[in-house]
Amino acid sequence: MLCLGNELLGDDAFGYLVAEQLRRLLTSDIEVISTSESGLHLLDYVLGVSRLIVVDTIQTNETAPGTIYEFHHGELSRFPGSSPHTVGLFETLELAARLNSASPTVTVFAVEARNSLVLGDPISSELRASIPTVVKMVHRAVHKQPLPDGG
Repeated sequence: MLCLGNELLGDDAFGYLVAEQLRRLLTSDIEVISTSESGLHLLDYVLGVSRLIVVDTIQTNETAPGTIYEFHHGELSRFPGSSPHTVGLFETLELAARLNSASPTVTVFAVEARNSLVLGDPISSELRASIPTVVKMVHRAVHKQPLPDGG
């Protein structure tokens, strides 16, 4: 599991906050990595894995902040918008697939951000409200089942 973001940059803190909750919820055999690294620096995290779940923000400017997207490896090149990370996650995943002998199964949970660029801004209320939903979606993806009510 790779949660991208920087807790100092407004909505970009989303991945960091999701990672905190997932670490408490998931078993220790599931690695939850939280990083503010971007682009080719992510190769170290994605090479050699058979299954990868990514949590990040995205800014398409086409939907309301807090809108949650779930997409899979075959859909990555078609997804509109950009990430607050300067070099694309999607290009890095494509390169990793070419370098790996077997392409990993990739699921990306991305949430439409309002502002991910201003140092010191708090996360927006829309994104904060999306955290429990994304945590449940990730849990379902990891375990192929939903969290029990209240989880």
